[in-house]
Amino acid sequence: LSLGAAAGVDPAHLDQLEELVERVEPCRVSDHASFARGVLRDARAVHANDLLPLAFTDAQLAILVANVQRVQERLRRPLLVENLSSYLGWREADWSEPAFFAELGRRSGCGVLLDVNNLMVNAKNAKAADPLRSVCDWIDELAALAPASLVGEIHLAGHSEQGELVVDDHADVVSLPVWMAYAHALRRFGGVPTLIEWDTDLPALDVLLGEAAQAQALLDERARHPLHAWSDRMRSVNADVARCGEEAGGQRGGRAADAAWRQEAQRQQQLLDALFAGESAAPRDALPGWPRGISAYRANAAAHAADALRAQYPMVLAMLGGDAFDALAAAHWRDCPPTRGDLARFSDAFARWLRQRDDLAAWPWLGDCAVLDQALWQVQFEPPAALSDADLQRLAAADPDALALRLAPATRLVESDWAVVALRALHATAEPDVDAVARALRAGAQAAWVWRQGYDTRCIALDTGGVRWIRALREAPTLGAALQRAGDDFDAGAWLGDAVRAGWIDGVDAVTTQETSK
Repeated sequence: LSLGAAAGVDPAHLDQLEELVERVEPCRVSDHASFARGVLRDARAVHANDLLPLAFTDAQLAILVANVQRVQERLRRPLLVENLSSYLGWREADWSEPAFFAELGRRSGCGVLLDVNNLMVNAKNAKAADPLRSVCDWIDELAALAPASLVGEIHLAGHSEQGELVVDDHADVVSLPVWMAYAHALRRFGGVPTLIEWDTDLPALDVLLGEAAQAQALLDERARHPLHAWSDRMRSVNADVARCGEEAGGQRGGRAADAAWRQEAQRQQQLLDALFAGESAAPRDALPGWPRGISAYRANAAAHAADALRAQYPMVLAMLGGDAFDALAAAHWRDCPPTRGDLARFSDAFARWLRQRDDLAAWPWLGDCAVLDQALWQVQFEPPAALSDADLQRLAAADPDALALRLAPATRLVESDWAVVALRALHATAEPDVDAVARALRAGAQAAWVWRQGYDTRCIALDTGGVRWIRALREAPTLGAALQRAGDDFDAGAWLGDAVRAGWIDGVDAVTTQETSK
């Protein structure tokens, strides 16, 4: 959500989240106290798709409160806001981190998702003399400033040392110091619902169950002395939402507040410029360790780019190979940065960008292959065909000149100067036949018809008659006019049978004489 962004929360992303929450009715909704959304120095809007750290200033607190309140009002429920593992930071601060979270909860009515592993990672990266003591002090300060009910969930995870940094990678067992800090948190906040995160390098199931059992044992011990129930807080906090919204709305006002807001926007822009525009100099306000931290965020961005594009462009990946593809993905991320938090929608410009690269001029078919990959990816997100029995009855009984066919949203026509369907089939194998690929590249133009059938995406090659027919269905005012454009040699009956079975038709509409004449 980018709750800490001076640029605000993305309205489209919030719309999607509201729809999801209404559909699944989760017991809790949470996000991090971080930002990702903003504007670069060259005025490009970006979304870093990472959890970038905030400064603990009055202005940043007001921004975060306003954004949290906006989300809570839309979702009609309090959020849990999670503390971050951060790899760089800022000197300027009006609050300690625990005081910042306590005040955030007081002003907005949100709760805190306490990630104990993140606290440990931050303590180690700050070179604390005693990281466990540092984490326990953080927990004690939050407990002294806020009611125990503020903490609605706890996260645990493993971390690893990667060069100079300790990284919150969720790829190992929970360390003993984190277990000890967790037990300390339970003594302060009671038996809080707990989640163990393990995202990569998954072990055998018995290892995961052992981690869960250890957390459950500590929870069971704490359950004998319960301090609070988050459900009680959820019931009571909704009554405070309007009051908190008024208070949050009053945080920004006047010249001083506006100047402070601009300063936070500039601070966030400096970090985004370092990520996307390659700015190397550390801002004056940055804490020591900026080069190390910014390198970590850049590496994470490159990994995000590679993961997203590998999923969306498998044929291009197979043609280029992993290393070359990943290098292109990182360059595309910098040149055409994402503007949304949904990476499934990232890279719509990838095909055009490939065509413009001089170093790929010897591969002129690559852009068209990317267009086919993109079409196969996009149809996954379209609604299924809505063709009804009434539509079929209308199609069988009515004059074609009084009907129009609507193609299903999950269909695409891809026209290319290259044999893209053949190339896709050849590169679906681990070792494509080199001679067959060469023949396909000499074969000339080919059109692809792409659709989703159930959960599968499919494509077939279309001849010139099939292409003419699809164009006619899109452009002609009636089915009768489309049949005339297709010509006598096109078997429309066979196509309609295939279309009904495969879900290519979304509906059959009656067309009036007035509509036909337009």
